[in-house]
Parts: sequence; C-alpha cells; structure tokens
Amino acid sequence: MNTATEDTGEESRFLRESRARIDHELFMSRFANWRMSVLGALVVGGTLGGLYYFLTATSLPLLWAALYCTTFLMIGASCWVYEGRPAPVGSDAQQRWITTWAVLSGLCGAASGALPWFLPTDREVQLSAAAIQSTVMLAYVVTRAHRRVIYAIVVGQTLVLSSAMLLHAQLPWGVPVGVAFAACVTVFGLRLNESTRAAIGQRLYAQHLSERLTAAHRQQLRVQQLESVLNERRRMMGEMQDGFGATLTSSLTSLERGSMSAAEAALVLRECVDDLRLMMDAQDPAARDISTLLGMLRHRLQHRIQAAGVLLHWNMGELMQRQGLEPAQSLELLRILQEAITNALRHAGARDIEIAVSQVRAQIEVQVQDNGCGFNAGSVAGGRGIRSMQTRAARLGANLSIDSEQGAGTVVIVTLPPPKRGL
Repeated sequence: MNTATEDTGEESRFLRESRARIDHELFMSRFANWRMSVLGALVVGGTLGGLYYFLTATSLPLLWAALYCTTFLMIGASCWVYEGRPAPVGSDAQQRWITTWAVLSGLCGAASGALPWFLPTDREVQLSAAAIQSTVMLAYVVTRAHRRVIYAIVVGQTLVLSSAMLLHAQLPWGVPVGVAFAACVTVFGLRLNESTRAAIGQRLYAQHLSERLTAAHRQQLRVQQLESVLNERRRMMGEMQDGFGATLTSSLTSLERGSMSAAEAALVLRECVDDLRLMMDAQDPAARDISTLLGMLRHRLQHRIQAAGVLLHWNMGELMQRQGLEPAQSLELLRILQEAITNALRHAGARDIEIAVSQVRAQIEVQVQDNGCGFNAGSVAGGRGIRSMQTRAARLGANLSIDSEQGAGTVVIVTLPPPKRGL
C-alpha cells in the first residue's frame, strides 16, 4: 500500500512538473528562432507596404508598414532582454513573460489586420489585402506555441480586419467570412499545439520512466552489493570461528591448564597465522587462477612441511588459462588441500608428499598423495576431517575421492567442475 501511494504521488508530481516543462520546451523551440521570425516579419511588412504603395500611389501603405514593423521590433526587443536574463522553468516570471508576448502578439495581429484601413476602398484592393493578411495570420498561428499567444493574434487581427471590412470597405459580408476563417485557424492552431504538447509529453514521460528504471537498478545493485558483503562477512566469520578461532580457544584452555608446552603453543600459533594468511590469499583477485592459487598454498605451507622433515614434490601439469573461481570457492579448495596436507603431517607419519595438478579437457584434478601409514577409509568415513572436506567439495561443486589403505599411504583427489562461460 505504501509503495502504491508513493508511486501515485511520484506520478502526480511528474505530471505537475511536466506541464511547465512542456510549456517551456514549446516556447524555447520557437524562441530559439526569434531573430529569423522578426526579420521575416520586417521583410513581409516592408514588401507589402512597398507593393501597395506602388499599386495605390499613396504613402499610407508605407505608414502601415512602419507601424507593422514597429510592433515586431518591440517583440524582438523583449526577446533580446529575455535572452540575456531567462526566467526559470515554470516560474511566475516566465508566466509574466508569456503574458507580455501575448499582449505584443495581439498588437502585431491588430497591426496586421489594419492594412485595409490604410488602403483605398476599392473592392479588389480591400479583398486582396484581407486575403493576404488572413494567410499571414495562419502562418503566425502555426509558428506560435502558447495558447494565449494564439488567441491574442487571432482576436487582435480579426477584430481590426472585420472593422475595416464593415466600416471602411463597406463589405459587411466579409465580417462573417473573416470570423469563420479565424475560428478555423484557431482550431487548427490549438490542435497543432496539443499534438506537439503530446509528443513532448510522451518523450518526457519516457525519459522519466528511464530515469526511474535506472535509479531502481542502481538501488538494486546497492542492495545486492550490501547483501554480498554481509554474506561474505558471515562466511568469513564462520571460517574464523570454525578454523583457527576454535584452535586458539582450545589451545588457550590447554595453556591455562598447563597441558601444553611453549613449543607446542608456538606451533599452534604458527598454524593459525598460516590459516589466516590462506584466508587472505583467497580474497586476492589473482587467486581466481588455479596455478596462482596453488602457488600461494605452497608458499604458505612450505616451511611447515620442511620443519616436519617431509619432502614436498610439486608436479604442475599443463593447464589452460582458467579464471573460474570466486573468492569463496578459492578458499574452499585451499581448505580441502590444507586438510589433506595437515592429515599427512600429523597422522600419517609420511616422509614424502606430492601435490600434482593435471587437466583433462575442461576439468582440473588436484591430487595430494603421501607415503604414510594410511588408514582404512571405510572405518573413518564419518570422521570430522573427512566430513569437512566433503562438505567443502560439495559447496565448491567438485568431486572428492579419498583412497587409502593401511600401510599404503593416502591419495586425495579433487576434481574441479568446468569453468563458467565467460570466465
């Protein structure tokens, strides 16, 4: 319910703001060409004044041309002032400017419709002037954006032109014809205005939806990232608690009871430090590569293996470039191999440990083999260490096999799944 209310409020706010933005864009699309519009009006006024001056041999058309051009120069001056200090979108100042342009446009329409007043009462001359100015009115309306400006132009020109037809040219039938034409021009201009507004509104709404979708996507990414960080934190805390955290706790208890010597405590601490370093190594972006990951393992455990008097044999086969492990998966693999090596050092009494890596098609096998005393795999299948390795292999999506016999050593093989595509 709250989400629906927020969405409704967001849409209502958008509709209110969009009206002002549509008006602004309509205005700016015309305002951008105000210089050409004013220049075109001056050319039209000068041309008509000169034409009727030539046809009527009277200077009154030139006086009309001066009046007509003056009104457009006033509009040009107001546009020049506004260009230097534009009003904010949808502000009261902008509405006052639109009202100002509507008034000036009405004056321009009145000046345009006044042409017959400056001409002789000859019927042909009057009708030609009325026809020309009606066409000019249509052109003005088509190029104007705001309703108030359209109404001002049509009303101003129609009133003055109709009065000229009725009182000056003595053509009373021209009044209803002019009014009907003005009504048609108004309807056409308003419909053109509405269609343009609708097109702009659709574009603004599509832009609004795109922005909301982008914002929602960013929010979703932030939530996913936060969830990923929290999950990784919980996983790391679990690793620390189940790993060297538990070892430190039990070792501390043994020290307090006096059942652990300083040398044994130092060995435990060294193992805990190695354990912590392996966790840090698993977070390294380079650890996504199998060869680099196993190189880190060798570096961290080399001194422990040598201190135990065990020979480490490293057999790295030909591997294709593989970048398929996430940090959590890297740590799972390191834990499995660490458990296998630790078992060989602590319980098997091995003199040699071999770590071999090979690749068959898309699958990589990592093998840890020792020549220790071995054990009966069936009798300890439920042991804690083996269960931990199996659980980690399942999370990794790998196959784990443990082969051991009494007096024949132990072989632990981890078969990694094929890498994900694109990795």
